[in-house]
Amino acid sequence: MKKRPKTALARRLSKRKAKRQEQARRRYRRWRRSQNRNNFGKARARMSPPRSSRRTIVVPSTFSVSRQMDDTLAVFRFMVKHAANRHDIAVDMSSVKSIDADAIICLLLYLHNIQVRYRHCRVEGNEPQDAECRRLFRASGFYQAIRQSRSTQFEENDVFSVKSGRHSEPKVAKAIVDFARARLQINKGPQTKSTYATILECMANTANHAYSERGETSRWWLLAAHSPDSDEIKFAFVDSGLGIPSTMKRKLTERLSIASDAVLITEALRGNNRTRTGHANRGKGLPKICSDAQSGHLSNLTIFSNGGRVTVGPGSTNETYIRSSFQGTLITWSMVRR
Repeated sequence: MKKRPKTALARRLSKRKAKRQEQARRRYRRWRRSQNRNNFGKARARMSPPRSSRRTIVVPSTFSVSRQMDDTLAVFRFMVKHAANRHDIAVDMSSVKSIDADAIICLLLYLHNIQVRYRHCRVEGNEPQDAECRRLFRASGFYQAIRQSRSTQFEENDVFSVKSGRHSEPKVAKAIVDFARARLQINKGPQTKSTYATILECMANTANHAYSERGETSRWWLLAAHSPDSDEIKFAFVDSGLGIPSTMKRKLTERLSIASDAVLITEALRGNNRTRTGHANRGKGLPKICSDAQSGHLSNLTIFSNGGRVTVGPGSTNETYIRSSFQGTLITWSMVRR
């Protein structure tokens, strides 16, 4: 049956009805947007408290992870805590009387983590008043690593400035070994070969295993300094990954029980097929580093990761619990003249 065509009056009424409906939809959309804006503002006020005053963190007189572990890691813990609470941070290093390379690159690590996770946070600081500490701090390349223009003013023959990257860089490893040979005036030997292999292995582990919380490839920092008093080169390597205990393959008994991070690091150094990939050619790097330290080719090898610290020497392995959990993995060792 054919529909009867609408009359002119019916068409006018239909148009008016459609117009009123469109006006009602527009009014509703405007009202809904205003409600969303109001609710969003209230939600932001509840979720993000207003930024309060700046928090000052006083660095201890001995700024060293290896020699003053608890106090130095407490500095980094407070930095993360204040940043998470939306506070600006001021790092006071004026009272530092002794500083090591491991503390400098760990400071770079935590500044990087704060910049990535808490972009609202501003971090300021000062230099040590002690002349020797200030010289090492400037020569380390710290300002260049945080992209400060004043970094080009400082150069020192006793310090191999900070290098950073995300993948293996054999040229950097060779350059730092050449630096150590020149300062100690030694030829190629087991020490230089072990140091070169250790650096490359640490870089490769960062690219292959040390993923960040967002699943991205982590960044590493490397620093070396010559100590004229003891006539040795101190190396420090750190990455921003999740840490050895968090990324290694655990046994069923370790998953069911509470195994300390130091024990897990020791198990990773022993090998025992702890790689998550399951490949036979993986998981050999850390056992090789441990073997070089036990044979004396690497002196004072120490690994910090998450809640564990492991020191490896000739025929001995010492495990220590870390009160302030360390973000990432820090590996330190030294090369001495022989």
